[in-house]
Amino acid sequence: MPKGGIIAMHDTDQICFAGTRKAVFDAYKNMGLELFAHVDNLTLLRK
Repeated sequence: MPKGGIIAMHDTDQICFAGTRKAVFDAYKNMGLELFAHVDNLTLLRK
């Protein structure tokens, strides 16, 4: 991902999509991304 790039992930707050939530926070921690925005059920991470 280029510097300044944004990745958007949907279904990040629903219990039935626990794998999606885990993937978002794993990317956040392991890929050096920053939390850009988090609104109802949508998370945006930026490089």
